[in-house]
Amino acid sequence: MERPIFKTHSIIQDILYFLLKCAYGLCAIYSIYHFRENPVVSIIATVIFLLFLLIAGKEAIEVFPTYFTIKRGGLLYLFEKEKVLEFDKIKSIYFKGDYDTADEIYNPSFKSDRKANIIYIEFKNGQNIRIPTTLYVGILTECIAFIKQRANLQG
Repeated sequence: MERPIFKTHSIIQDILYFLLKCAYGLCAIYSIYHFRENPVVSIIATVIFLLFLLIAGKEAIEVFPTYFTIKRGGLLYLFEKEKVLEFDKIKSIYFKGDYDTADEIYNPSFKSDRKANIIYIEFKNGQNIRIPTTLYVGILTECIAFIKQRANLQG
């Protein structure tokens, strides 16, 4: 199996996702603890928190010598194949957005107005795709610059 030459990584995002999963796990345990008081509500709450625990996951971009992949974590994306994008088919790539660490801390994941950065890719065949991502601006800037360098893209 081929190893990536570049991979996005954020210690802050790792810590926040770990804390989020711990909170969901503790809430599920707390719900089970109160089973005798109200079995129906306890079961429903436990199932909901366990689903949240399984669904929560983070994204990553891995760059290989001739292509890169965009992976999404969590059970929600278990059956979705990772996006594999080959350098020789890409005409241009850039991103827009300002989603960063402060947004992650001050805007919980369950809020409906959560922000995201968007990666725009134009292919040589004229097709365009738009990929929303929660990767931070700093990481995305570095990653897109590395992809442009590997793909010999201008700008």
